[in-house]
Amino acid sequence: MAVANSVTTARARAGAGMILGTINGIGERTGNANHCSIVPTLALHVNSTLQCRDNFKEITSLSRFVDETLNRAPNGAAPFVGKSAFAHKGGLHVAAMERSPLSYQHVDPLDVGNEKRILISKLSGRQNIMDKIREVGVSMGEGIASERATAILNRVKKLESVGYTFEGAEASVQRRRGS
Repeated sequence: MAVANSVTTARARAGAGMILGTINGIGERTGNANHCSIVPTLALHVNSTLQCRDNFKEITSLSRFVDETLNRAPNGAAPFVGKSAFAHKGGLHVAAMERSPLSYQHVDPLDVGNEKRILISKLSGRQNIMDKIREVGVSMGEGIASERATAILNRVKKLESVGYTFEGAEASVQRRRGS
């Protein structure tokens, strides 16, 4: 499908007025582009005048609706609409992205109805934990948050060194009630 998306982008740049495609590549047999990839590409990188701009932020929910309707597992790695399309886990990466999001994301995830995800793993840095602390709404002084983030990060790294995995288990790093 990547070739179909590239050819479609080239055709749009050359002036094609209509593109044919599929949603999530379903039924793709003749080189049709995946609208969930090509529409954001044309709108955000080629500056096409698309008639669907008013509904553009619904593309992620459309992709997930089609997969759910067909009882298919969504492709988490799909460009723009996948759960991991805007996921970040490397410590320096996350710290830099906090300062300049577009340095590590080519578009704002909200532009396509998706969301940024910060993952926790042995590759994480203190900033990953700090982001999770803010995300779950725990309020504490910056010094205390930093100290606790360092302790949590050390615990995550120790547990992952003996076989635990936190990257795909976001609830494991959520705030426990009563603790």
